[in-house]
Amino acid sequence: MAFTFPPGPNYTETETKIFFAADILELAANSLLACPISTINFILILKTSILHPNLKLILLCQSLCIFIRGIGRISLNLFRICLYNVGTKGSPILIIFYFLPVVVRNCIMHVLVIERIMATLMSKNYEKYTSNQFSFSWISITLSENIRTAKQLIPCIIIHFINIISPAALVFMAITNIQFLNLDLGEECSYVFITITLFLIELSMIMLHPFLKRDLLNYCKLFFGCRFFGSNNVSIVPTDDNNIAITVNRARKLQPMDLHGRPLITENKEDYMEEYFKQLTISWQ
Repeated sequence: MAFTFPPGPNYTETETKIFFAADILELAANSLLACPISTINFILILKTSILHPNLKLILLCQSLCIFIRGIGRISLNLFRICLYNVGTKGSPILIIFYFLPVVVRNCIMHVLVIERIMATLMSKNYEKYTSNQFSFSWISITLSENIRTAKQLIPCIIIHFINIISPAALVFMAITNIQFLNLDLGEECSYVFITITLFLIELSMIMLHPFLKRDLLNYCKLFFGCRFFGSNNVSIVPTDDNNIAITVNRARKLQPMDLHGRPLITENKEDYMEEYFKQLTISWQ
């Protein structure tokens, strides 16, 4: 039957306790780390408008796959604990439910790399709205933002790579019959390891992207009422050159930079606005 849980192999009492502890650890990792952070990241990416639509869709699919996989593994862990059957792999439907997102997520990494390469090398024609009226400065802005986004995704791609090759050790053990570790126990440990790496993937995306990080902090401040982010007491801070310099430096961190590390939006706002309306006038003609 599709919803039956076939019994697993018989383990010793010590092995059963180890598997039981591994199930609890994986259940906690998925419930407290992977699923919450993937939900938060999905909401942040869905609400942002600074990412390219193609990249936005890829990252949304990635967070969704991590969430679905986490729900499937949580269900399996709960059934194992309730049935006290630590060796069962779950019903066929449940196996498909948590294994299919893994396959899709592994493919997403390759799509993500290809998309960033295309966005960088073909920045002139990659945007949705392109015409002859766009100047070289607009191409420079697009290219700079694509390179900046690619650099922010490097840790995510590296963790994806580690995540994909980590089960290769179990395959090598199965092929070569090297039994220095129980294969079932090694498989369960790999599931725990993959869950933690998935959490790191989502966390790195939020923490390394200044706008996603800013939005997350704003939501946390609204949710917790600023209790964990600062005091409610209002104090007048004397203004000096050091405070002004610190404020300017913090603001510049969120500004998009060009290829040479200079701010794309200069301090001379009048020239910038004049150039902006020039581009609008040309495009309307």
